[in-house]
Amino acid sequence: METKKGQAIALGNRLKRLRHMHHLTIAGLADLLGISNSYVGFIENGTRIASEKVLKKYAEFFEVSYADLAELQLQLENPIQIETPLLLTDEIIELNSLLMKLNAGFRASIIEDFKEQIQQTLYNLLTPYDIADIKKHITKVKNNWFSAKEESKTALKNYNGYINLSSEPLYFQLVVKQSVLHIQLLYSDRKQRTLFENWLGDCSISYQTEEMLQHIHEPQKMFNILWFSPNMSYRQQHQYLITKELLSLELNYCDPKLNWFVHNYDQHKALQDIQENII
Repeated sequence: METKKGQAIALGNRLKRLRHMHHLTIAGLADLLGISNSYVGFIENGTRIASEKVLKKYAEFFEVSYADLAELQLQLENPIQIETPLLLTDEIIELNSLLMKLNAGFRASIIEDFKEQIQQTLYNLLTPYDIADIKKHITKVKNNWFSAKEESKTALKNYNGYINLSSEPLYFQLVVKQSVLHIQLLYSDRKQRTLFENWLGDCSISYQTEEMLQHIHEPQKMFNILWFSPNMSYRQQHQYLITKELLSLELNYCDPKLNWFVHNYDQHKALQDIQENII
């Protein structure tokens, strides 16, 4: 029985991590999924099995594979599992002892608050940035692109951290090359692209990747946004996509002319080669 419960907890831990990554409380998630607080808690603690309907709600909401979640739950029928031994320090043992002295309901509440604090602490390990400073920097990027005088161009730097918005921290990475600005957001925050498009105008391309981040243990689904300088020709933009090996990804083109150029490049180049040979 304990082995089965241990495997149920494996699924529960996966769902808890997803909830923490989206900065949701049990009550908040339960409300969004349309199920009870206690049901969410039971699933995360491994004491109850999620129904197919509820598991699909989880998969759709967090945009993860339903099959992966269902497979974790099917492992309950296969109770063979090798657990990695936990390293229990004196501090953890003492904390566990204190928690076990509390009644179950109060203990669960304290643990939930503590987990939220840990998640916030992980965010605080990143560099916080003021939104006004980011806007000022992006405005400099735009001014550099439209500046005719090379000596007037200012040095630009990269950012990796979070912006403290009124609702919640927004994790982002900003990388500036001479003619390209690349911003990464968590996929769940992709609607925040409008924040940057208000300063820079519509992006050139957006796409998805999966990457490891320093403050989250599991690979994260990332939303990538590219802006190309208006000084870059479509041939140069196309070459950039080739160099960065991005053409194998599913790219969303915001610039229809770039979209046309990329998808008709081979035909266009073949026609140029023929014309050159005739001349």
